[in-house]
Amino acid sequence: MPVHHASPSLLAIETATELCSVAVHCANQIWHVSAHAGQQHSEMLLPMVRDVLSQANMTLADLDAIAFGAGPGSFTGLRIACGVVQGLAFAQRIPVLPIPSLEALAQVGSGQVLCAVDARMGEVYAAHYAVSPDGVIECVRAAQVLKPEALLDQMAAQNFITLIGNAWKIFPVLSDWGRGHAQKIIADVYPDARQILQRALVHWAAGLAVSAELAHPLYVRQRIALTTAEREAGQRL
Repeated sequence: MPVHHASPSLLAIETATELCSVAVHCANQIWHVSAHAGQQHSEMLLPMVRDVLSQANMTLADLDAIAFGAGPGSFTGLRIACGVVQGLAFAQRIPVLPIPSLEALAQVGSGQVLCAVDARMGEVYAAHYAVSPDGVIECVRAAQVLKPEALLDQMAAQNFITLIGNAWKIFPVLSDWGRGHAQKIIADVYPDARQILQRALVHWAAGLAVSAELAHPLYVRQRIALTTAEREAGQRL
């Protein structure tokens, strides 16, 4: 394992949604690349890693650890991110920082924050965080997958400062509720490697890095396959 530097050199990967992004931190600077990948994450990810490392004039050998957005999100995207990160980390003998994607997204807000992103199949991934003025994030309710109406039943008596995630514009029932229960709605945002990187720095300082074999995605939804009829209807997990 590497020496535990106070300002580590970290690579971060986020592929939990259709946005594929990679970022690197070194000497208090950040380099970043991103693209809407659709279902092409596996083809795009490693070239993006090479690109961002080249921008930073770094190689994999310069890294102290690798972080990734652990989810919840697309099953395929999460498996790709975890597999690539494990392979790179094993090769360099460095640890991994699995970062909950909704925790990273919560950094965009302040106060009581409810993150909700489209989970497909008429459901959302949601998590409730308290974000202090100095950026400390406390998980109030861990990530779960549920129908939008069930989320509102849980949160009916709660007022939020910020609602974050694309579910707040995709589902009308959430949009309508949000306008009466939050000061701000930030819907046009996806989990991004820069957000993962910022949380990874916090997790690194807290000693939360793990060996590569212990890193795993945060699936939340337990179904890992669609029926033939669901696939033919164009549904995706």
